Amino acid sequence: MSNVRQALAFLTPLGGAAAPSPGAVAWFPLVGALIGVALGGWWWLVARAWPAPVAAALVLAADLALTGM
Repeated sequence: MSNVRQALAFLTPLGGAAAPSPGAVAWFPLVGALIGVALGGWWWLVARAWPAPVAAALVLAADLALTGM
């Protein structure tokens, strides 16, 4: 399994659970940035449709789902 896939599998429920190798740890910032971009994009979309408290709850739920709580 590649280091990027190991990092993604460790930090999210995507790709199945996997213990990271030392090489995968170097990819943690990139995976974290991708999660942040995804959640920022989700915020941008839902904030246009719902009031801020509802949008915040939706983004929080997406964050919990994307990171496996």
